[in-house]
Amino acid sequence: RTLQENIIPIFLVSCKTGYKLDLFETFLHLLPVQDSWSNKKIMSTEFYVHEKYEVNDNIILGGTVIKGQIQVNQNLLLGPDEKGVFRQVEVQNIECRKIKVKSAACGQICTVAIKPGVEASQWFAQNSSAIRRGMVLTHKNLNPKAYYEFKAEIRLLDSSKGETHLTKCYEPIIGSQTTRQVCVIVRLSLIHI
Repeated sequence: RTLQENIIPIFLVSCKTGYKLDLFETFLHLLPVQDSWSNKKIMSTEFYVHEKYEVNDNIILGGTVIKGQIQVNQNLLLGPDEKGVFRQVEVQNIECRKIKVKSAACGQICTVAIKPGVEASQWFAQNSSAIRRGMVLTHKNLNPKAYYEFKAEIRLLDSSKGETHLTKCYEPIIGSQTTRQVCVIVRLSLIHI
């Protein structure tokens, strides 16, 4: 039988005796993969920053490798800052689940200790809170750019509180990976469904 989306399987298992755990494990291995990380392993490095820590004057970034892999001694660009600039940093150390590793592949959550380049050091010295959630570490060959205006398809998630009228200057919240940001609609073309 094929598994349908509206069917929720229930397994009676015992962690104490191991009863039917093999059947449950087999079922888990048969589930379709939600995101194809294997296709993204050969891409250039992209690491999304979730958190920033400072330990003994070292800058530690916590996040997820979204594309490619990140390696110790790799030079990457960190940004964008408030002006849209990316700055060079060097990966000094990587830890996955509190274990030092030489690299982390896409799909892995890890912490990365970085050493800022000359330009980045001056930037950090001027603004200690320069690194924030939502920044990325990326390979320089991607030539990253920050955008302040973009085209988007907006879907209203909750209209139960009455009608919501989309108009110019409306301020929806845009969600991207782990960040949420208010934006302003500057142009609008409605498509009725």
